[in-house]
Amino acid sequence: MERKEIRNWMRRQREKLSVPEKTKKDEQLFQNMALLTEEYLRKQPKGTVCCYVSLENEADTRQFLSWTLERGLFLAVPRVRGREMEFCKIVSLKALVPGCHGILEPETACAAETPEQGLMLIPGLAFDRAGNRLGYGGGYYDRYLRKNPQFLKAGISYEFQIMDRLPAEEWDVPVDWIVTEVGICKITD
Repeated sequence: MERKEIRNWMRRQREKLSVPEKTKKDEQLFQNMALLTEEYLRKQPKGTVCCYVSLENEADTRQFLSWTLERGLFLAVPRVRGREMEFCKIVSLKALVPGCHGILEPETACAAETPEQGLMLIPGLAFDRAGNRLGYGGGYYDRYLRKNPQFLKAGISYEFQIMDRLPAEEWDVPVDWIVTEVGICKITD
């Protein structure tokens, strides 16, 4: 399948999830996101956690965002500026306002920061077993990560969004881990 076909197919698959099914998957996914974060922070205690705010049909990150803030961790959330993305530290979910494409992002009062190191949780419509990611087509994460390679990158999705192989482009930045409701998978070189 071509990239556009995969995107459309994955969107339809996510829309088919019932509310109870999605809730169960999201709870299991949250547990795995928290587990990976705790493991990362044991090795990098001063590391930053960067995480997107999920849309309605995406693998949910809101419980994870709350959990991160409750622990007093350094949490940065993306904000779109034109064709670029920046990350801003937040201390409360109240600092989020509708932004690009209606996605919640830090209000303008939140200053952009580029952490020296961090764990970045990344959305995607599909991932493959080599760590390739198929996003929504804007290239925001790929552009940001090419300029900021210091992050450990974890793709967040449901298990059905994992494919054996995705068509990858030369500018795509692969992830180091894939986290689903089933578990955590480290991508090997």
